[in-house]
Amino acid sequence: MKKMLSISAIAACLLATSAVGAFAAEKEGKGAGWSNLPEVQALKALQVEQKAMQDKLKAQSQINQQAWDVLWGDVTREVREQVKSALEETKPLREANKSLSAELKEAKKAKDKEKVASIKTEIAANHTAIEEKLVHIQIELTQVKEKKASFKEMNQQLKPIRTEKKANKEQAKELKTKEKSTVKEAKEVFKAGDKEQAATSLQEAADLLKELTQVQSEILEQKQAISEIIQ
Repeated sequence: MKKMLSISAIAACLLATSAVGAFAAEKEGKGAGWSNLPEVQALKALQVEQKAMQDKLKAQSQINQQAWDVLWGDVTREVREQVKSALEETKPLREANKSLSAELKEAKKAKDKEKVASIKTEIAANHTAIEEKLVHIQIELTQVKEKKASFKEMNQQLKPIRTEKKANKEQAKELKTKEKSTVKEAKEVFKAGDKEQAATSLQEAADLLKELTQVQSEILEQKQAISEIIQ
């Protein structure tokens, strides 16, 4: 009986030792995993900063939108969207007439009466089609045009800021796309066992994220500059 107990005790001890070893191995494996890489931890910290910058941009956009709503006054956002939609619908016709006007000019130079008459007919037909599409929003269209005219001087001040902001937004989009693809590449090489290359790619991604946050900081400054002008 004592011998059996002794064997049981030894077996239990061996099982416990095995369990501890397995736990240690699992812990070691987790420690060497993707999420525990120092470069990944550093990237996550930068992502938190970048998210905070995005929140600031969003908040500033809301402030600017509210300021614009005040400037537009009785011409509500719904009215502006209605006019914008209608103008978008007539855009192909307006562009066609622009091209036709250039053709008409050349036809007149060439003294081609038949072509001149044909182009004029086409331009007139397009013009009629445009009027038909806009007839139901003439009042709203006039309101928008008048209000935009009152913004002319202010828009001149805003133009260079908007140009810079547009360029920065394009750069930010490119940086974000490149950063995501670089992280994806890092994950793939890490899975393949190349930790050194993964670390290099992660560092590149971190540099791209830093640059993205810097560009977004410039965009924020530009939004704030716009806010000062429109308020």
